[in-house]
Amino acid sequence: MGGPVTLAEERLRRLVEIRDAHRDIPVLLRAHSRSLLAPPRGGRNRKTRDRKVTAPEVSSPRMRPASDEPDQSDGWRDLLLRLPREANPAGLFARAALLFLLGLWTLLFLRHGMNAAYLMRSFLHLVDLPFHEAGHILLAPFGHFLSVLGGSLFQVAIPLLCGGVLLFKTRDPFAASVTLWWAGQSLMDLAPYIADARALRLPLLGGRTGAEVEGHDWEYLLAALGLTRHDLMLGKLSFALGALAMLGALAWGGTVLWRLRSRLRAS
Repeated sequence: MGGPVTLAEERLRRLVEIRDAHRDIPVLLRAHSRSLLAPPRGGRNRKTRDRKVTAPEVSSPRMRPASDEPDQSDGWRDLLLRLPREANPAGLFARAALLFLLGLWTLLFLRHGMNAAYLMRSFLHLVDLPFHEAGHILLAPFGHFLSVLGGSLFQVAIPLLCGGVLLFKTRDPFAASVTLWWAGQSLMDLAPYIADARALRLPLLGGRTGAEVEGHDWEYLLAALGLTRHDLMLGKLSFALGALAMLGALAWGGTVLWRLRSRLRAS
């Protein structure tokens, strides 16, 4: 019926066959997608249905045993009463002798009270004085009031600063108790000076009294604060705080030495 098939007709026939063979592919893809997305019979996946979902256990602080909580009191006790790693009877004796001398010195300070002559003749007055004068100089850039206050401030702050280093850095609570004693003595040393704000009878650094020359620190400070009439009370307060600090330092140092003695006896 027809002539020989040409090359063009052959190619056209093959293209028609390829088109017919791929006609059903989109239908098959859509059906397969629906089968993947549709849930199986019986609802959700059996593994998901049978899986037990448990909430994570959260431990309440109130339910924890007492031993799990960090004990702050033990931390402070260890800080304030830490013993040296290498303790020996000679070290214990040397510390005990120093503490005994500080105790006797404390009794002498308490016995003389706010006696300015005794306090100013004390060896420790000569130790306090350089720090007092350095405070005036170091705080001078911050105004006249702070410069005047800096003398008394540094006189007390330097021992406390040394104590902080010995306690937190060196971890030597006995040495820190000695610096606390020194800070208490500095407060005692300031007491007659504060109480002299109106009388102006104490000799200043140059040998003259505050009535003869200007330069009495606490005359200026209390006048600036409107507290001049309370100079005697503030002086007594400074003396009382100093006494408490000194007695507390002796008790602190004594407790450290008692624990050290107990450890040496046990070993």
